[in-house]
Amino acid sequence: DITQAAQNEYWQDSMNLVDSKWEKIFGEKITNTQKLISNILNIKNSSNVCFAPNTHELVYRIISSIEKCGTIKILSTDSEFYSFERQAKRLEEAGDIQVTRISLEPKETFPKRFSEAANQKDYDLIFVSQVFFNNSYAITDLDRFIKNLPDSPLLVIDGYHSFMAIDVDLSKVEDRIFFLGGSYKYAGGGEGCCFMMMPINCKLRPKYTGWFAEMDQLANKDPNIVSYSSDGMRFAGATMDFTALYRLNSWLSLLNDEQISVKEISTYVKSLQRLFIEETKETELAQYIISDYTCCGNFLAFSLPSVDKTGKVVRYLNDNNVQTDSRKNILRFGITMYLSEENIIRCADIIKKMQGII
Repeated sequence: DITQAAQNEYWQDSMNLVDSKWEKIFGEKITNTQKLISNILNIKNSSNVCFAPNTHELVYRIISSIEKCGTIKILSTDSEFYSFERQAKRLEEAGDIQVTRISLEPKETFPKRFSEAANQKDYDLIFVSQVFFNNSYAITDLDRFIKNLPDSPLLVIDGYHSFMAIDVDLSKVEDRIFFLGGSYKYAGGGEGCCFMMMPINCKLRPKYTGWFAEMDQLANKDPNIVSYSSDGMRFAGATMDFTALYRLNSWLSLLNDEQISVKEISTYVKSLQRLFIEETKETELAQYIISDYTCCGNFLAFSLPSVDKTGKVVRYLNDNNVQTDSRKNILRFGITMYLSEENIIRCADIIKKMQGII
């Protein structure tokens, strides 16, 4: 209800305020949403948070900030989300970047292997997810993980599947990292509003830039200099539809007013994940689980024998009103705060009836 009302509010503001709506958007809505996100992530400098329609846009701005003759060297993993992976592969094809990908498996040794690789070679950028797409594995001790990485390269943490899913505290690393997030998966605002926290005192000048990036410099514009805002807006783009930001703001405000923390949400989701595993432990599906619910995001992943069989399972579940997500042979069950124990038990009963598909 509140997100529908927020959507209508944006329309009303656009109609009633016309071009004056930007004063409300930048002076009220963006500022308030920055503060709400900063409280959730426990960061001091809320003005270092900027917004864009998607994380891909923000990632490309970071890459465009690297001033270097020759190939840009990037360290990442073999388990990144498509927002980064597709763009990285295309830039590799063009010869613009070179990516070293560290295998996530075995996940027990991943943090050690990743830090060793990071310290063995000079990289221009390190890009790594906090929750990985293929098995939902989460880097829960982010402080220690970052502490073991070198200081010199740009460091980007893709928090798209950790924001509002697991409790994230960036207070000790906000001077060190870029942190990406969005409202589509777990933050209630839907698609169209992503954000990035910029490190404190960052002075990078993205080549891929728009007029939003000089918002606090408009009055003192030197025609001979491309100026940038002193805060996170230096990574912003240009004119966009802020409907999704209104929705995100309304939802985060509700959680704040009701004093519902991410830790409480995560604890509830973990209880449903535990119930799902318990209720399906005797099924054929159980042997293929690759997620450990004690250290994962808000979805449980299953590695099935083939892409064909994965497709058949997805269709069977969909025919029985169970919506799932799959990438290649990885089947994912998203479990979040709006589900109940009854939902989980009903889903498990449908899985129990699934015979001869896998």
